[in-house]
Amino acid sequence: MSKIKKVQNKAQQKVQGYVWRRSSTMMKEAILMAVDFWQPVALVIIGSVLLNFVLSSVVVGLQLNETSTGVIINGVYVINLLYQTLAILFLIRLFDSQANTSIRKLLGAPLWKKFIPFLILNVLVFISVLIGSLIFIIPGVLLMVWLSVAVYVMVLEDATISQSFKRSFKLIHGWGWLMFGRLLFILFLATVIAVISIVPQVGALVASVFALLLSAVMVLYIGLTYEDLVGVEKNKVLQKSSLSIWKKILFVIVAIVLFFSLALFTALGDFVQDVMANGDVSVQEEVL
Repeated sequence: MSKIKKVQNKAQQKVQGYVWRRSSTMMKEAILMAVDFWQPVALVIIGSVLLNFVLSSVVVGLQLNETSTGVIINGVYVINLLYQTLAILFLIRLFDSQANTSIRKLLGAPLWKKFIPFLILNVLVFISVLIGSLIFIIPGVLLMVWLSVAVYVMVLEDATISQSFKRSFKLIHGWGWLMFGRLLFILFLATVIAVISIVPQVGALVASVFALLLSAVMVLYIGLTYEDLVGVEKNKVLQKSSLSIWKKILFVIVAIVLFFSLALFTALGDFVQDVMANGDVSVQEEVL
């Protein structure tokens, strides 16, 4: 092997090591970013709390029959979905170096101009992952990884829907396992929240607060990953990430464990809440 090739390989390994090590510190960076931009983040969280409070009050106050209540609940779900999409778009704009990060500027015309294409892109990504999951689960996971930064591409690179899909594939290419690992970390945090929600009364309240904070921080976390991938793309020495087969197998095992743990603890949390709501002491004692 030539000296030049050895130097290139060494440089590539050094950058790869840096990118992988950054995975362990990026959550801290995302939290610090949330603190720096606390006003936009607080606005998103308070808006979500107020929206849910108003919608819940309306549903309870209407006292409709079962059929009408189902229609209203579906409407509430759609409104929440639209708000969440707008909130994500709002937070992603914090990464735009050309944008003024004041709340007034962030809520300006560019936000609303981008909302409909952004909403369509989110729906298409969701449908793609869902169809892939129904086929054999693995295609769904692959699509989830490959399309994980598509929404950031649309907002920060002013791309169309098709360009966002292509660009996301290009950025993730060679770094799929890195992205998979970071998404696993998000799944781990979601599992922690599900565990906390099992604790009666205080646990549910704490879990709700953490869920709102985590949602905002996760948007920033993936945004920092997007910036990493763009930086890696500019490095001509680094072509792709290398990972041993054993680490890949470990990643898959951890993913399976986390997925089933999240499903289990979420189901347990719902069961505990139902038991407390119904005041069924006998069932509660049986579980204990």
